[in-house]
Amino acid sequence: MEIKAGSQVIQVKNPDKILYPEDKITKLQVIRYYERIAPLMLPYLKDRPLTMHRFPDGINVEGFFQKEVPEYFPQWIEKTRLDNKTGGDTTYLLCQNKETLLYIAEQACITPHVWLARYDKPNHPDKIVFDLDPAKPEDFESVRETALLIKEKLDRLELNTFIMTTGSKGVHIIIPIEREYPFEQTRLFAQKLAKQIAKNKPDKITVEQRKEKRKNRLFIDTTRNAYAQTSVAPYSLRAKKGAPIATPISWSQLEDENLNAKTYNINNIFKYLDAQKNPWDKIENQVNNLKEAFNKL
Repeated sequence: MEIKAGSQVIQVKNPDKILYPEDKITKLQVIRYYERIAPLMLPYLKDRPLTMHRFPDGINVEGFFQKEVPEYFPQWIEKTRLDNKTGGDTTYLLCQNKETLLYIAEQACITPHVWLARYDKPNHPDKIVFDLDPAKPEDFESVRETALLIKEKLDRLELNTFIMTTGSKGVHIIIPIEREYPFEQTRLFAQKLAKQIAKNKPDKITVEQRKEKRKNRLFIDTTRNAYAQTSVAPYSLRAKKGAPIATPISWSQLEDENLNAKTYNINNIFKYLDAQKNPWDKIENQVNNLKEAFNKL
């Protein structure tokens, strides 16, 4: 079958192929989801090198991450070639429009992951990300408590912050920033703040990367704040039962005791979005200058 998207026609092969076996969700349903969410999602993808998390045999079979754009991808898809960590370079996909988003969905890219920087200044991120990873997937209360501690700290630093459920276990806390600071500086800022939070709750929170040393404590992960690292894109489907979605929320929503990392999914996301204003509306107008925050931290 064919789907018209922008100036292109996407050829959909095996539209009835089941990608979520327990939920009976097909490839076509995944594509239709991304078609509908595209106007809201694309601003968070534009100009960012993208890594595809692909599941051609469905989510019950291990998928794979793909950075390099395959040669068979159509020429109309925008790309960028950037240095990688091994001394070579990688050609990344740029998801600049709906037709590209639908094409990669047709390629069973269930979850797009994007850089924290844009391709024109790849060493200078425009956001800092804290990934809160609970010791137990069902322990969202520790996620909520830690997120509010971080929010309190960032409020004292007079920084605008945003939050998103990941569709997996925890949340991402985002600080939009001016593109003036290299990753070395933003990572140092994130690490320093995370260590301060963990120091105040050493029995509940850790910054220890090695799992065996976390001892059932929530992990504040700041490792995404580095060149060529990625984080899950807002409104991405996750390859998990129920087809949960990485969903931007408001800080007030975090206090809802019924909320968890997988609250929003392919079946209820549009009802949620229809009921309220986009909590990340005009995030691009709320970027922070970190100069004073660096000094205060």
